[in-house]
Amino acid sequence: MRYRIFMITLLALVTVSALVILPGCNKAEAKDQPEETSEAAMAASESNATDFFIGLEDVLTENSLASIAIIEILDPKNNDEHRIRNVRQATMAQLSQMVGIAVREVSHTRVDEVLGELKGTASTGLNPEDVMSIGIELGVDALLFASIESKDCDVFFWAYSAMSGDVIFSDTLQTWQLPVGGSNGLGIDLSDLDLGS
Repeated sequence: MRYRIFMITLLALVTVSALVILPGCNKAEAKDQPEETSEAAMAASESNATDFFIGLEDVLTENSLASIAIIEILDPKNNDEHRIRNVRQATMAQLSQMVGIAVREVSHTRVDEVLGELKGTASTGLNPEDVMSIGIELGVDALLFASIESKDCDVFFWAYSAMSGDVIFSDTLQTWQLPVGGSNGLGIDLSDLDLGS
């Protein structure tokens, strides 16, 4: 009799334990799935961004333009400096993959100096003469502008030929999954850290 009571108690204990542990495991699995989905979305977004910038590279090559510089990246809705910096860094990373196109880094100070009163007006259009003048001043063949259009990071890019002053490329890169800033290998953004340089 004691043996039966012991076995029934043990069976009840195992059943209760299973009922407690299994839902916890299911929750853990559910937490893992969005991360996997997130990783897949990030990979798809990166592939989409790569294809997008290959399209820009093709246009530059077709127009015999050998150099490009990022002139302005705007965030008209939020003016979020962190997001602007992340878009700039991700754009530079993509541009640096271009073959046969020199990517020129131009300081904000120099851009502001050259743009003068035209700063922030590119989204409403620039005169061809102004575009050619800016290109000569900065020593580049193409000028790249961008505007962050949504919280989902839809980024509208347009590029001018500094040779003709014409818009040669305009398209929106939708829901761009930006990588975390900083390349410390830990996935931590250190871009805002003051290192006392």
